[in-house]
Amino acid sequence: MKTGRIILVTLSLTTLFLTGCIKEALLLDKLRGEWELDDSEYLVTTNADVTFIDFYSKPWTGTVTVNGVEQDCSNNHIISFWRTRLYINQDISLYFAGPLAALGYKDKMYESSINWDIIKTGEINKELTFNTADNNIVNIKFDLKAPETTLQKGVEYKMDDSRWMKDHPVTELEFLSPSRITGTLCFGDMLDKFNGRWSAASSGITLKMESDVFSEKITQKHNYFCNSQELTLFKNIDYYKIESQGAIPLDKIATVKQVIHYKRKN
Repeated sequence: MKTGRIILVTLSLTTLFLTGCIKEALLLDKLRGEWELDDSEYLVTTNADVTFIDFYSKPWTGTVTVNGVEQDCSNNHIISFWRTRLYINQDISLYFAGPLAALGYKDKMYESSINWDIIKTGEINKELTFNTADNNIVNIKFDLKAPETTLQKGVEYKMDDSRWMKDHPVTELEFLSPSRITGTLCFGDMLDKFNGRWSAASSGITLKMESDVFSEKITQKHNYFCNSQELTLFKNIDYYKIESQGAIPLDKIATVKQVIHYKRKN
């Protein structure tokens, strides 16, 4: 009787193991080959209707002039990486690391009278005049206003926010066998090759990766959708439980979903 139970347990475990292997083998028919990152986004739902001053997801409206000449600032945005930066265009930025922002103008740094308290209001109406290293007088006038965003409860919106806790981006991913993967990971502004293993369960996929240079072991678990040309990884992610000026109020966030799109590499 005891021997029969042992055989039954052994058969059950073997069946589970084989089922798992078959699942990866069948999925590999769709995934085999190289994939490259196409796009990524963060979809947010709120637990109530909310309107807020939006620093991060849309350009600020208004004008910036240099010596009376209006500049193209249509792609202006705030970047929160290493230090906060209000990017105006390739020639003009404001860097916030102390009481007053440093003005970046044509690859040189200058003092300014703009501080974060001004940014917090969602409006910048300031005029800066300074001498360049070659004794040219430059006058820059900022007349910018942060947009407002309204979100409805329960609806998914594509939003950027400095609080999202992001995975190390996988920029290239190659499925080699029913268990092995390789590719490229992003560490800040550095790229590194990795080798690893993958497995699938239900609608989920697990990637276990070890980088070559950084010697870091990374595990990521995602839900997935794939066809012959597209692979999408998605999951609900965590976020820093802090208030962030110019972003969705913390107590109004219900869920944040990370969605990563890959296309088959030709």
